[in-house]
Amino acid sequence: MDPTDTIATVTAQMFDTKITRAPTFPPAFQVSAPFRNPKADLIVKSSDGFEFRVFKAFLSEGSIVFANMFDHPQPCNSDPTEPVPWPEPGRVIDRLLHYIYPVIKPTLLSLDEVIRLIRAADKWQIDVAVWMLRQDLVAPRFLNLWPLRIYAFACEMGYMQEKTASAAKASVDDPCDPKFRSELKSMSALDLLRLIKLRTDKGKTFEQCFESKPPPYAIDVSPVPTTPFHRTDADLILETSDGTKFQVFKLFLREASPRLAELIKKSESPHNNSGSSAPLVEIQWMEPSATVTFLLQYIYPLERGPLSAYSLDQVMAFLRAATVWQIKCAIPLLKTELLSPTRLATQGLRIYGFCCAMGLDAEKSIASVYAIKKDPLSHRRKEDFHQMTSVDLVTLVDKRNQCLSAVRVAIDNAWVLPISGGFCGFHSHHSPFGMTKPEDHFKRYLASMITGDMTTHALASPGVLARLMWGSTSCKDCMQSDGGSHCGEREQLIANLKAKLDSILNQKTM
Repeated sequence: MDPTDTIATVTAQMFDTKITRAPTFPPAFQVSAPFRNPKADLIVKSSDGFEFRVFKAFLSEGSIVFANMFDHPQPCNSDPTEPVPWPEPGRVIDRLLHYIYPVIKPTLLSLDEVIRLIRAADKWQIDVAVWMLRQDLVAPRFLNLWPLRIYAFACEMGYMQEKTASAAKASVDDPCDPKFRSELKSMSALDLLRLIKLRTDKGKTFEQCFESKPPPYAIDVSPVPTTPFHRTDADLILETSDGTKFQVFKLFLREASPRLAELIKKSESPHNNSGSSAPLVEIQWMEPSATVTFLLQYIYPLERGPLSAYSLDQVMAFLRAATVWQIKCAIPLLKTELLSPTRLATQGLRIYGFCCAMGLDAEKSIASVYAIKKDPLSHRRKEDFHQMTSVDLVTLVDKRNQCLSAVRVAIDNAWVLPISGGFCGFHSHHSPFGMTKPEDHFKRYLASMITGDMTTHALASPGVLARLMWGSTSCKDCMQSDGGSHCGEREQLIANLKAKLDSILNQKTM
């Protein structure tokens, strides 16, 4: 035995420790032999300084990006021996070249490396590498260990086959668990819902979890321009994305929208500043004519109809366009209409998704209160999730769970209702043992009602109020014989509980 090993063994026994070897590091990178060919006709240089001597023909056939680059003639004064920069690390380039060249392909043991190579191959449009790496991505050696990460990456890249292949394994654990939050960033809300439905709606396809037909949202119909948007004395022609032309005045558009003012300025030629003989300036406003007509009604000093007459889809389209084109005179009114109580009560989740997509943080916070009244994970309209990311959805789920926890605590803490005479001694179905059990059952009953519908409408039910008033162990006989004792005290307890729950459910306190 080596004396060094003997000393190490004795020392380990004395101190009752385990011997651990020094960490091993991967060998220093070297360019693979096929890419050091002195007969090559091209040198490419990596971002970390490694040079690869390769043949143009392989790069041209393997990469659309390089093929396009080689199709363009180089300047006559360029040095053919000068390395062509390839802004990727040497290890990545070496791997990609293995897929382009007719050589043995590498066996990849790291999911990180597979993902890194797919991103690079996709960027440089090396289709053969992408095709082979996508097969590696869902190989059992990776899929059995990191299914959710693979599913999230497939969602990000739009790889439908890989999404389908990884979804079942990715749904084994709850994807809403906080430990998986870092994997959700690249998913849409519908991507996350697909995993959740695999857990909660087994035996159904994803589409079967939603309404088969979307609700009949109003369709934008392109109107025919009328006065005052078809003036013969106008100085600007405005063409919409669907080809409708409006004849309007520059002054109104300039004053209302900095972006439209910029478009007008770019379209004006130096000689086209004044004079009736000058041709009309024409610009393209890339919005549908229905949206343009609506916004022009705000840009011009005109009488307007009520916003409540428009569908939610129309209001959102108008607000999106007004925000993009910075038409400030329309934005506040559209936001107010978007957050009208009627719209929030019926389509809170859809409005929340729109606010998330638009970056309207204040409006998103208001909409979220209504979006969690019902469980968003049980929502049946698929199209209402289209504008949400998975992070938006899981944030909503977290908020609802926090709210429900506060509701349960409030019910438990506030539930101290006096029962006259301790308990009814005249009715055999009431006993000291049975007094607390019905009360606990009623607590769970009320909490369950609010879980399904996070409002205090349940507390307005005559039957529920009667039970609250006369005690959860009371029956009709008890209520008739009580004679109203403690009535005022019980009414106050009910009022206090309802006020507390209202405060929680409307996000005034948590």
